[in-house]
Amino acid sequence: MEENTDHQPRKPEPARGAAREALAARRERPAPLPHVLRGSAADLLEDGAIGAIPSAEVLAELIPLPGTALTAAHARRELRAIGELAVEAFPGSGIPNRLANTLARLSKPAGLPVPVLTEPFASATTYAVNADLFPAAWTAADLLKGTPYERYYGIDCAALRDLAERGDPAEFAELCARRAGLPQHRCTGLDGPQVVALAREAAVGEQARILTTFNMATLVSVVGIDPPSGWDGLARGAFTAARRRSATPKKAARAWRQLVFHLSLCDAGRQASVLARIDAECARLPRAATARLAPALAHLRAATAPPTSSGTRLFRRAFRP
Repeated sequence: MEENTDHQPRKPEPARGAAREALAARRERPAPLPHVLRGSAADLLEDGAIGAIPSAEVLAELIPLPGTALTAAHARRELRAIGELAVEAFPGSGIPNRLANTLARLSKPAGLPVPVLTEPFASATTYAVNADLFPAAWTAADLLKGTPYERYYGIDCAALRDLAERGDPAEFAELCARRAGLPQHRCTGLDGPQVVALAREAAVGEQARILTTFNMATLVSVVGIDPPSGWDGLARGAFTAARRRSATPKKAARAWRQLVFHLSLCDAGRQASVLARIDAECARLPRAATARLAPALAHLRAATAPPTSSGTRLFRRAFRP
């Protein structure tokens, strides 16, 4: 990580005061948050003000839009600070689209070789596919090849990387639609097989998020985030978010995807430690909650299992386009 070269003194008290004001403001009225609360991402993380922010979506409201005169070094520092803040504070949330838009605006002056991906993935009117899907998918495949993420989601990362290099919108959309199990007759259109489905079907869009990690791989490989809690700590936090009784099915699935991603960046020892902690936590949950989580946990254990004597793993469900 780069050191702070601005040599500006820290001001923790105003940041904490701003956080208290933010919490009070949200109790009185849900939105919008006062403009005065907007501040540096690094200040929010380092001064403890993040505790007053209830979600990654609200965090996106607090991060100021980048100016037009940023230097490349400053933009890179902000990108890293925002990325670390988001995954550290909300390990089960990933990067919401509003925050992704802020990161995308920073990525241009930062000169990132891989753009930050934003939604929509395809236009619902013209069916033009977002070209940023391809570098995002290539980066994810390059980072996650041979990891539990590849095995858990049944991705052939080598094939995905080749597909991303070809950059064929119809081919990528078809892969997403087939992974979503969409019937063939619902996946065709004048603009190419499956492209309409990528624009209109939520399940197909979710497969695009899985294949690209929706910017998580870019933040790790290109931006270089290094969360203070470590990837094992974030994996435990993502599990806590996934098993919350208040979590909707959509939020639980998103948190589980983050859990698999974080766990995939841990070494074998930390993976085993995280799974042991999850087992201990499950033992304290109501029986119904444990039963709900059991299939996904079994799938996750299989994806993290060591190779057998034949050199293959106990779990393999590769998907080739």
